[in-house]
Amino acid sequence: MWLLDEAILHAFFLYLSQNSFYGYTFFYTDELSGLIADKMKNHPYYTQQLSQQVWFRTPDSGCTQKNVEETFNSLIDQLSLLFANIIDTLTSKQINFLLAVADGVSNFSSKEVLTKYKLGTTANIKNLRKATLEKDLIDVLSGNIIEIQDPAVLAEVCV
Repeated sequence: MWLLDEAILHAFFLYLSQNSFYGYTFFYTDELSGLIADKMKNHPYYTQQLSQQVWFRTPDSGCTQKNVEETFNSLIDQLSLLFANIIDTLTSKQINFLLAVADGVSNFSSKEVLTKYKLGTTANIKNLRKATLEKDLIDVLSGNIIEIQDPAVLAEVCV
């Protein structure tokens, strides 16, 4: 998965703050820009989508952290039906595997992890990884690091 780096994010939010759209000028602080990017795990599509939704919902008095938080929650609510359908296609072990990934687990074959997340046997880990990778739910990064591909799915899985 391609993620936005800090320089691109800064340029994106600088552009937003210096240009007017439909006669409105919108100012993001560096702190709020960072919060938006963090909420979306620097995912380009979702960062842009959340930014736009925050812009639509910001009163003339200006953007606040509360605007960003409320807009994020609303966006996740809007997407929840879509992601609920995706989650409904997964087995309980696949969901538990995604929960382990979301928790930052790296050694999936340890007895503790297999027990805590009810993943079955160590042989099953390869199948879980393959199934979730084929469904475009995870990315395998260099160093064999696994992460959830879509931050909106991550929010839905962890509910």
